[in-house]
Amino acid sequence: MRDRDPEERHPHLYVWTTPTQEKEVLYIGKAADPRRTTVEEGLNSAFDATQINVGFVVLVKRHQAQRHDLHYDSVDLQKVLEVAAPWNGPALDTLRADIAAQAPWGLPDVEMVLIRMAVLAGYPTGNSSGAGQWEQMMGDRRNTLAAIAVDQDDELSLGKTVEVALDKSKLMHHEPS
Repeated sequence: MRDRDPEERHPHLYVWTTPTQEKEVLYIGKAADPRRTTVEEGLNSAFDATQINVGFVVLVKRHQAQRHDLHYDSVDLQKVLEVAAPWNGPALDTLRADIAAQAPWGLPDVEMVLIRMAVLAGYPTGNSSGAGQWEQMMGDRRNTLAAIAVDQDDELSLGKTVEVALDKSKLMHHEPS
């Protein structure tokens, strides 16, 4: 994962955070289509405090959120296997089989891992999909990877930007800016 190069047409992933030093994660999204960015920016610029607004816009405006564009490169599957070595159980068996089969990790998978990392670390997000504590995520490879990432470092703070969290997790390729 790395910051998006300004020459790129649009980001792969983005994170809305608070403007504070902690940069608490408010929302994690993927931008497979550049229109997504345009629509969100349009909703935010058209914000009218006297009107009922889309929940996302209220969240972003209330916290004076800042958007951070990211580019996903790849998941380091060998590192995942190394870190997961002491773990066991059906969820890990499923993840190991998935890695052995070389199943691809697409943008939606990475987005869900990031959301699940925040949820499992105890940081609520404005995301609706994947953000619950009682979902049917048990055994899902994305949830398992997120659990490993969150568990491996007691100081992993997802109150920080996802970029920092990923850098600490060392499971996804990331070039610090």
